[in-house]
Amino acid sequence: MEVKEFSLNDLDIELNFNNLNIDFKEIKNKLLNEDVKGYLINKKNKTRCLIEYIKEYYRGGYGKLYLVKRTTNIKEYCLVKMPIHNDSNLLTEALLQYMSYKVLESLKLEYMLAKIYDIYTKNSIVHFSMELKNGVFFHNFIQESKNPERDFIHCFLQICIALYYLETVICLDHRDLHYTNILLIKKPVNINININNTNYILNSEFHICILDFGFACTGLNKTCINSSEDMFKISDNCMKPGRDIFQLLASVWCIKELRNKMKSSFCDFIDLLFKYDKYDYTSIIKDESKADWSYIITNKNNFSFPPLVSENLLNTLYRLKDTY
Repeated sequence: MEVKEFSLNDLDIELNFNNLNIDFKEIKNKLLNEDVKGYLINKKNKTRCLIEYIKEYYRGGYGKLYLVKRTTNIKEYCLVKMPIHNDSNLLTEALLQYMSYKVLESLKLEYMLAKIYDIYTKNSIVHFSMELKNGVFFHNFIQESKNPERDFIHCFLQICIALYYLETVICLDHRDLHYTNILLIKKPVNINININNTNYILNSEFHICILDFGFACTGLNKTCINSSEDMFKISDNCMKPGRDIFQLLASVWCIKELRNKMKSSFCDFIDLLFKYDKYDYTSIIKDESKADWSYIITNKNNFSFPPLVSENLLNTLYRLKDTY
């Protein structure tokens, strides 16, 4: 794990920190504040932008998204995340998404995440604004695809690349990588990247965007940033080998309509990914009524599933990318 330096200066917050030493109290004290007219004001009393709330865009179990118009020297639409319960603190989530974006931005892969525009308080409660991404959820995209096997492979190749760097640089575990947290955007990308002396060249007709860092954590063996302490104990290792992809693949593969789109040989291949050592999950992964079982399994302290570690699956799938 690297000691990675981050700066919040581009958010009008004068603060530098590294991923192993974050003083959340200090950061919160330096956040911008939204005034009664909707202007975000920094600690030097400088106006950053105007936020105009339009309508509720999405509501989850812990937070809700609002569509807003954000005005600086230009006007643009974006999303603001705010907690449903006032005792929920979104600062950790915002910082983890910000750090993850900066890691991918350094690799010219920033399109795989929504950019954070502002982290601020409103009535002492943390909110954050971010880029509005328009796309299709993973399962819907694959079901509508004319070449579902190829698109499935390309999607997971991109996910593996993103996760590899987030895991390597800041030891990030998303911990909620369900198919509804993967958006596919119909914009072609060309990826040419070297990982451990292996070149990966990927020309895709779409790109992924990873959503919702509300349960994410980072650390190394010992969790040092935990965005959901009520759901995950501080002893929950960050990161657990293969956890994120295990959860994502399980959430997708339990959908019968999606499996029925695939060739039998490809289905057999995916089934085999859920066999490792003494474990065989090839039956339970096809039972949609048990869609949340993967969270129970991956929550075990000793969970590890090497076949679905990002770099391992990347190597496996890359050999298949021109097969379909």
